[in-house]
Amino acid sequence: MKTKRLKFLFLALLLLSFITTSYPKNAEIRAGIKVDQQRSFQVEEWEKGLNERQPPVKIMDAIGLKPGMIIGEVGAGTGRMTMWLADRVGESGKVYANDIDRSALDHLRRRCKRDGFKNVEIIVGKMEDPGFRSDSLDVAFMINVYHHLADPVPILRNLRPSLKPDGMLAIVECDPDKVEWGDEHGCSSQEDMIQDLKNAGFEIVRIETFLEEDSLYIARPIISF
Repeated sequence: MKTKRLKFLFLALLLLSFITTSYPKNAEIRAGIKVDQQRSFQVEEWEKGLNERQPPVKIMDAIGLKPGMIIGEVGAGTGRMTMWLADRVGESGKVYANDIDRSALDHLRRRCKRDGFKNVEIIVGKMEDPGFRSDSLDVAFMINVYHHLADPVPILRNLRPSLKPDGMLAIVECDPDKVEWGDEHGCSSQEDMIQDLKNAGFEIVRIETFLEEDSLYIARPIISF
């Protein structure tokens, strides 16, 4: 009888050990919220809904962002996407986070310090000049920024010199064909995006349409422009 009890106790302890080691410790996962397992930083409360609309991991995968790459983010704000970009490119990569809002960038700087990111460089830019160094970027990126620009062509033109010879431009923009509020908020149609990019010296490589409310535009500089 004693042997059976010891055997039962051993099995119970083994089961308990399995549960405590395999069950997610992250409170968000326990609550049923989908969280990227590789994330090593804190997501702010207001960002969660927007991350569902524009899943950062899927966007980075579609762009082809890899560890070691150098990316310049235009209109980084408080860093909703910056943190994901920095996490993806890793210590061997670099993120140049640009914005004209100094207070937003101060908040981003605090986030980077809190979460231990040393691969993010803050850049206070100008309305038409992001301030990136020439021939420095694998990717120039903007999300939820384009429709706020009164005239996006000048800043697009100023992005061209910052790209490496094989560098690309990636823009996530709300699509008026997908959302009822698109025209009201000034979302750019695919036709307008293609024309703007052409006027700025870019050609569309592809348009990704997997997002429910937005489109992702991948473009490269026109060599002969």
